[in-house]
Amino acid sequence: MTDAATPLVRPPQQERSRAAWTRALDAGCALLEAGGIDAVTVTDVCRLSRMSPPSLYARVDGRAGLIAAIYEHGMRRVRALEDSLLTPVDPEDASVEQRVRHVATAMTELFRREQHLLRAVIGSSVQDTRIHSRGVEEALRVQAAMMRVLNLPEDAGHDIAAMIFAELVVNTVYGGEFTADPPADDDVFVARLIRMGVARARQ
Repeated sequence: MTDAATPLVRPPQQERSRAAWTRALDAGCALLEAGGIDAVTVTDVCRLSRMSPPSLYARVDGRAGLIAAIYEHGMRRVRALEDSLLTPVDPEDASVEQRVRHVATAMTELFRREQHLLRAVIGSSVQDTRIHSRGVEEALRVQAAMMRVLNLPEDAGHDIAAMIFAELVVNTVYGGEFTADPPADDDVFVARLIRMGVARARQ
C-alpha cells in the first residue's frame, strides 16, 4: 500500500526533458494497461522510454511517485476524450430520452475506447491508496459532468449518472457476461442504460 499523500512529481522545465518524461509516462501507461500495477517498474519504464533511472528519480519520489504520475498522465488522456464526447445536448429542449441517450452513448464510447487503461486503473485502486483516492475524485467529477449534461432535477440526475457510471465500471472490469446472458454488444448495452435512466427520470 502506498501513502496517498506522499508521492510528488517534479515536472521538467526544458523541452528535451519534457519529451523524455512524456515518453516515460507513455511507457508507464502501456505497462499498466498490459499487466496492471504490478507490471509498472522503474526498470521497465526506463527501458521502454530510454530514460536513465537517475533522470526518472529527478522527476518523482520512487516507484510510488512514478505510479502517481502515470495515473495522472492517463487520466489527462481520458478527460480529453471525455471533453470531446460528453458535449452539451443539442437541441437545448431535447427530451429526457434524448438526454439520457446522449450521456449513455458518450460514456459507453469513452469506456470502450479507454477500456484497457480504465480496467487497469480500477483494478489497481485495490492495491494503491493514492489511486483509490484519486479514483474517487475522478468518479465524482465525471458523474457531476454527466449530471450537468443531463440537466434533470438533481435527485434524478444524480441517480442516473451514478447508475450509468456503475454499469460501465462493472462492464469494463468484469465483462458483459456479468449483467447479461449472452453478453450484450454496445448497442444493446446502451439501450438498457437508456431504459433504466428514462424510467428513473419519470419516477
